[in-house]
Amino acid sequence: MEYLSIIDLIQKAENDMITNKTNYSIVNINFILDVKDLILNGFLPIKIISNENNINSVKLIYNKFIENTILYEMNEYEMIFWTIKGMEPISLLIDHKMWLYCSIEGWITLSLRTGNSLPLLLYSKNDVFPSLRPKTQMLMFKQITSLKYNPNNIIIHNKFNRNIIIHNEKYNCLPVSRYASGMSKGLYYNEDDGDSETNEYCGTFYYYEPDSNVYLIFNNYRIYKNKFDAINGLYNEYINSNVKSSKYTKNKLQKYINISYLTQNIFNDDIIKFVEKYYTSEIDLPEDLILTPEEIYEIIPTKLRKEILNEVSVKRYAGVILGLYALEDSYDQIICDLANELDIDVLVLTSMAGSHQIVEEILDVRDRMTSFSCLIYPN
Repeated sequence: MEYLSIIDLIQKAENDMITNKTNYSIVNINFILDVKDLILNGFLPIKIISNENNINSVKLIYNKFIENTILYEMNEYEMIFWTIKGMEPISLLIDHKMWLYCSIEGWITLSLRTGNSLPLLLYSKNDVFPSLRPKTQMLMFKQITSLKYNPNNIIIHNKFNRNIIIHNEKYNCLPVSRYASGMSKGLYYNEDDGDSETNEYCGTFYYYEPDSNVYLIFNNYRIYKNKFDAINGLYNEYINSNVKSSKYTKNKLQKYINISYLTQNIFNDDIIKFVEKYYTSEIDLPEDLILTPEEIYEIIPTKLRKEILNEVSVKRYAGVILGLYALEDSYDQIICDLANELDIDVLVLTSMAGSHQIVEEILDVRDRMTSFSCLIYPN
């Protein structure tokens, strides 16, 4: 078996890029190397997901493990405490054969398509926003007819209250980012609860991105902490309005406003108790959910965590370990529909548990093309 050093592998990949006139190279490695050195020198593990003959045919894998061990420098005890698999993926990576090497342009292209900022955090930190999401000009959503604006014309009253006048019309506006994929499980609403109406497309998610120069313009909007807060707020507004729909009666809507709907697919009693307290504000936690290991153990007191509690000390984001990430996605369809019924364009969600941090999301409930046409770009 031929052994190539990392320098040899880099040279092979760069020669391949020159020969094929691409900004990436897929390299098959059939021998064991130091995985960390391989990653730090520009190689990331992938799998092929389509027959496209370009970078869109690949998917990065083992992202969370790489992020935890290399970016966050977690040791073995921390990996066991904060994740399910611990250090198990290292053996899989040692045996993994297919790796991707890119120019910076290639990593940017991949990150903008997927919203995955890991390659940029590893190789080009200047290309991420302070939010740690990939910097994007959102050109993939820009249309020939997209409106342009002068940044000096944005009137900022407060964080979520901004205005701009375009063609003598006054709009609300917020800076946003969005990527080709990876925004939310709730984009296309494939869940089926027995009603054919729930299998429709509805809504477009954006991130609130303070450093973006692309704005979304809209008229009516509401601000809620999260989707559970939104369904309760919209429910109260809907039943007290003159809007009447056979699709959403008061009795049908009541199941959504109860905590039991939120916890119906959770099978860990400790997590259920936590979720109930979290959404009813019966537990005092920092808004960013950055918790100590001791705080995690108090909520989820497993035997294994107790055994290694003295070996870990660093505070970390706990949204995933506490079961909050993607927990509210089943509300997407209903809050879109209710907002539409109430003639609301946008829902601002200020405290959503993301995969890496608490995020601020903007849900545009208008149809997709209307939403994209309401993105405005700087002159």
